[in-house]
Formats: sequence, structure tokens, C-alpha cells
Amino acid sequence: MNSRDCGDTADEPKQHPLAGTRVLDLTDARGEIAGRILADLGADVVKIEPPGGVNSRQLPPWDDSGNSLFWASYGIGKSCILLDLYNPGDKSTFLSLVEFADILLESFDPGYAANLGIDEKVLMKLNPRLVYVAITAFGRHGPKSSWPASNLTLEAAGGRLSIQGDPDREPLPVGYPQAWLHAGAQAAADSIIALNEREHSQLGQFLDLSCQEAIWWTLMAAQGTPVCLGTNPPGSGDDRGDMKPTQGPRTVSALDGLVTIAPGASPPGTRTMYSFAIDEAKQRGESNDELDAVDWDNWMTAYRDGQLTPELMTAASKLLDAYVERRTKLELIEWAMNNNLRLGPLNTTKDLLEFPQYRERGFFDDDGRKSLPWAWAHFSRTPLRKFRRTEASEVPSWTSKPSPAPGPIDTDARTGNAFEGLKVADFSWVAAGPTIAKALADHGATVVKIESSTRPDLSRTLAPHIDGKPGLNRSYWSFLYATSKLSLQCNLSTDAGKRLARSMCDWADVVIESFSTGTMKKMGLDYETLSDKNPDLIMLSTSMLGQTGAFSRYAGFGQQASGFSGFHYITGWPDRTPCGVATPYTDVVAPKFGIAAIGAAILERRRSGRGQYIDLAQAESSMLFLAPYILDESANGHTAERMGFDSIYTCPQGVYSTLGTERYIAIAAETVSQWHALCALIPEFPFVNAEYDIFERRWNDRVQINAAIAAWTAHKDPFALERQLTAAGIPASVVQRPLDVFADPQIEARGIKQVLPHTECGDVVHYGFCTRFSSKPQMIRFAPPCIGEHNELVLREFLKLTDEEINELERQGALE
Repeated sequence: MNSRDCGDTADEPKQHPLAGTRVLDLTDARGEIAGRILADLGADVVKIEPPGGVNSRQLPPWDDSGNSLFWASYGIGKSCILLDLYNPGDKSTFLSLVEFADILLESFDPGYAANLGIDEKVLMKLNPRLVYVAITAFGRHGPKSSWPASNLTLEAAGGRLSIQGDPDREPLPVGYPQAWLHAGAQAAADSIIALNEREHSQLGQFLDLSCQEAIWWTLMAAQGTPVCLGTNPPGSGDDRGDMKPTQGPRTVSALDGLVTIAPGASPPGTRTMYSFAIDEAKQRGESNDELDAVDWDNWMTAYRDGQLTPELMTAASKLLDAYVERRTKLELIEWAMNNNLRLGPLNTTKDLLEFPQYRERGFFDDDGRKSLPWAWAHFSRTPLRKFRRTEASEVPSWTSKPSPAPGPIDTDARTGNAFEGLKVADFSWVAAGPTIAKALADHGATVVKIESSTRPDLSRTLAPHIDGKPGLNRSYWSFLYATSKLSLQCNLSTDAGKRLARSMCDWADVVIESFSTGTMKKMGLDYETLSDKNPDLIMLSTSMLGQTGAFSRYAGFGQQASGFSGFHYITGWPDRTPCGVATPYTDVVAPKFGIAAIGAAILERRRSGRGQYIDLAQAESSMLFLAPYILDESANGHTAERMGFDSIYTCPQGVYSTLGTERYIAIAAETVSQWHALCALIPEFPFVNAEYDIFERRWNDRVQINAAIAAWTAHKDPFALERQLTAAGIPASVVQRPLDVFADPQIEARGIKQVLPHTECGDVVHYGFCTRFSSKPQMIRFAPPCIGEHNELVLREFLKLTDEEINELERQGALE
């Protein structure tokens, strides 16, 4: 048994949201971020490392002293000890810690913990209050549970690769490996949910998390097309190579880099990008009478009606491109912010470190040597814990402060609902905020979505729709993010609507909102005003860039946030401009941090009786998924670039064509043994020399190696090849389309799909959690609401309004 140089101590004693929570972290690189998030929130995280250290310490990039920047990103905040769990003495030490731990995190292969005699059955018998979290590739059971997997193959198995990349080339992963980061961040959030459930039941539980399903939950609308239409989304199936450019966001060169622009995404009633560009072109003598005659503030209507020729649109686009090219990215951000335009810079890792918004908000923790992404949420009263490097700890003396003994427990009455009794007013819309509120609702809270048919949540209007029939109650977007919620119509543009909204906030324990910065304050619904009457209120605001700072007013969607946070720039091919990340990507990253933050704040309120305000910037929290690259920039001045499907961690890896139209398979050899297995499968493979056991040698010849693999896969059935490779112990997956994932036997065996009755649409397939909570047999409680479906319930039973008061609200237009 040894201690290691690893941990970090807080720079000053402060109360933090998870202060007093004890965590045993047995994960490797496949779950390392989970313990980091819990440590940031103030938990005492003890890292249990095997002899020789955890593999997270051996991953590039490196600083100039040869230290892993992956480890510096996700190992920070943990006290580390070496324990050989095959050694009886070390195992006894470990079990003594388990007895008084609150959470145990592990990312073992299925069956490994049982072979060691430390699986959930053993450890939860020793400590009935333990929350045991197992992070695996496909979950603990099912036909694929023992399959080898890598970040790339999991992105393929979960459907993300199929919707991403340039359509004339192979599908691409996100520019930095993401799959295990999604799983680890979800594990942190779900463990906090389980701690909240323990406050009701006094018991721990087992959490079985599937990384494949965590990736499936990043597809957004693509999850809905198999349910709504029985098809794949456009461009993810046989039609992939036929996709053409659209009028959506496109990449343009600015004076000092790249930006994405969405000329057609300006809100109604605002000037459009084309208007500014044409006006400047007139002043420069570069326009013409035909362009000048168009009402460019309403060009979308004219375009849809066929009044604008392709030639005219091309000419206008060239002038817009020229307008952008004459300005710096910061100038363009100011322009977009002040005029409500949809533009996002394609920030490089260098840009991220220099971006004034992040510096002003103190996002980076600078220790004089490097800048660590840190302040992923801002708590008004119990801040995140800040760490500095120090000598590691010995085995902690947890036995001196045992967890409280559980009182009498009625296990038959246990619902598994962590937030039962909690009241939530949900003002958020589209995806990120609603996902956070959904977690509270699905886990038992009474969540009332406050919305209006006069300006409906955008998610209610987006395709796909059930049976392909548009309607405010038929969009699968709202089915994804509004389950287990109630709906109250409340027109916030009226004074009576604002008063009704204030009544809902006074009723609530938690308020969640995602309006543009300052909107809630204008309506008298800001935290300072609300908490004056309700001091135990917890309020979370989530926006793209946060509630403070020079660019806090910047409005946009996840596509722009992906550029602000660095994902867009690094995703694509080295010889092309970035293709970017499919879907509004930060909308599926940030909620994991939001759920962890609000769950921790709810736990803390149980101790203190006090509420607080949480400011979650989606771009900031999402940057933790790029932390090693950002540290590489900070420590080494190395700016991350696009690598296609090459990886600094795995070689060879790639996406290769197979038999079938637009059919591909992802293959990765992460270890020497996997490399040997791959060499044994490919006839006359010219790279079997011992020199290729060295990663650098394979990397130098990766082009030739990939070409030989591609020639081998080209005439093989993808699913048969997948079975052959995984049986040999090689991570591999067909690049599954959404319909493939929907019908995947692993998905079927795990039971993630729930059929629930919807008021308008009848029985509809919904998706449950990527984590199975052992105490909660039913995942989603009920289907999402039709708009205004629960007006009577909320007004009469929750707010206790009389008929006369309700009639007056109707008369004043508050219930529209």
C-alpha cells in the first residue's frame, strides 16, 4: 500500500455543496471525470489506484516534465492511494473505507468486480447506504455487455457517427474523444440523484450506466425519427452521400479566423445579416439595383416563395462573406450580440484561453504554469472547490466519523423517486434547461413547465413530429425533454401573466430558466427579488455564455455554443474547413453539469435550510470535455487541430467502408494485444513485425495501415465483421444509424424504451435513462404534457385560486 503524488487541497476552507460526502473512485480513464466533478463540488474523493498507477496517468498530451495532461484535467481534487485488491491486507483496507463511504465509482469490465469479491452485492451488504455506480460500455447485462469498446466504437454504436461529418467522406467522431466523458459526467450527476433518494429511503442503491445509451442521448432529434416516421434522419442512411448544402449555418473566414453564420435564424422583426451586408455594399459601390430592390429583412419569406433566384442569393452571400471577412471575430461577436444575430466564432484552443468572457468570469484556474478549465458553474453561496497541487494523502481516517446508521426502513414503501415532494417552476425551453428540469421530474419532483401558445417553446415546433403531422403537441423534441412534467399556459407578455409567474415562483422550491440574460429581472423574477420572500429558493439560470461578463447578453443556440467552446473547430478533416459537431452539442453536454449542480444544491439545502443561485454557462461547462487539449495549449502552446479519425490515444483506428450503401464499421486497437488480434485476422497483413508493437511506429505508418484495413473491410458484411472483430477482443462497431440503434438487441435487452400514453398522440415510445437505478423500476413517470394540459390542476390545487381569480386571469390574457 502506498500513497501517491496526486491530490490537491482547497486553497481556503469554504462550505461547498457536497462537503462531507465521501467518494471512493476506482475508475480508470473510462470514468475519471466523474470523480473530478464530485471533487469540484466539495466531496472528499479518494482515488484507489492499482499497483503501477491508473492508466489515466499514462495518457497524452504531456507537459514539459512528462506529466499527463489528461490526468491533470480529471485527476485533480482526488487523494490517491495504491491498493492491490488481490492482496488480502490491501483489500481489508479498502473494505474498511467502503464501510463509511457514500459513493463508489468504478469502470471495470462486467464481471471483474465480482471476481475480486467487491461487486455491489458484497459492498452494499457491508454498507447498505452505499451508492455503487458501475460505468460500462454497454451496461452490465445484454448480448453486447462483454464486448470490447473504445471512444470511437461507442460513438458508432450509439448512433452519433452516422449523423456527423462531411457527406462525401466517412462519418467522423467529435474532434476529441467524447464517449467516456459523457458516461463519466452522467455518472457524477446520477450519483448525486441517488444521494438525494437516500435522504428519503436511508438506503443506497446500484447504478448501472451504459456508455452506448449515454451516446444515444446525444442525438437529439435523430432519436425521434425511428419513432415518428420509422426512418433514419436525412443524411444518416443510404442517402448520406446525396446530402446537399442548405441555408443553415455555414463557415466563413473572418479577419482572424473562422466563424459560423446562420443568416436565416434571426428572430422575426430584427434586421438580418444580409441587410447589414447589402447596406455596406451600397456604401462601397459593390451592390446593384437588383440586390438593392430586395427587402432583405424579410428575405426568408421571399426565398420560400421562390421570389429570390439562386443567382441573387449567391450574390448576396458573397457580399455577406465579404462583410464578415473585413472584421475580427470579436468585432463580429459584438455585431451579433447587439443586433440579435446568430453567429458563432470557431474558437481554437488558443482563442479559448484568450477569450475575454471566460477570463472575466474566472473560468480558468491559473497556477502560474498552466490554465485549468475549472469554474463550470457559479454558486452564489457554496462555490465550487478550487485545488492546488500538493503531496498525496495517506489512507483517510473515515472510520472516526461513520455515516449515520439508518433508522427503521419500510422497503416496500420505497418509490425510488429522489426528488419526491420537490416543487419546480420550469421557465426553460428548447433543450439544455429542459433536460435539467426533466431529470428532477423523472425522479419524482412536481415540475410545472410554464409556457405560452402565443410564443411556444421552440422545441414544440421542430421536426420530427408524431406520424409526420406538425402540431404543438406532436414534436418529438418536446417528447425528449418534457417527460414527467405538467404544463401551465402563462403569457409572460401580459402583466397578469407576469403576476401569475411570480405566484408560481413563490410556490416553488426550485426555479429553472434559460432566457437571455436580464429577461427574468425585467419581469421582476430575478433571484434577488424572488429570494427576498423565499430565502430557501434554489434558482438555476442556464445560458450560452453565463449571466455576467461582457458577452453575457449574447443570444444563440447550441450550434453557436459549439463554436464558442472549441468543439466546432477541431471536428473535421485536416485538409478541409471544419464540418463541426452534429446537433446543438453543448445542449447535451451542459445538462449533465446542471443536474449535478442543482442536485448538490438540493442536498446542501437539507443541511443548511438555505437556497442559492446557480449560473451555468453552457459553453463553459462543456469545455471540461476538451480540458486536456486546453491544458496542452496552456502548457505547451500547442493548438489543437482537426485530425479526421486519427487519435493521439489509439492507432490504428478508423471508420472503414463495407458492403452496402453508405455502410461503415469503426475499428480501434487501443492495446498491443488488440493490435496482435487484428493482425491475426487480416490475411497477408504487411505490418506484423514486432516493431509495430510500438505505438509511434504504427502512428508513423497509419496511412498505409488504414489503407490495408480498408481494403480488407470493403467487401465484408458490416454486422458479420463486427461480430468477428469483437469476438477476437477488438473494439469494433457498425456505424449504427438511428434505426439500427432503435432495433439494437442490446438496447432491447436493456429495456430503455418505454411505451407511455400521450393525451393527443396515444401510445408513444419514449426513452428512459442511460443509467438503471436499482431502487427505481420505472424510469419515466408519465408522458410529456400537451400545452396547457394542467392549467386547472396548477391554478386550483397548487395556487388555490378561486373561479373568480381564474376567470380574471383569462380575461386579461394571462392563460394563453
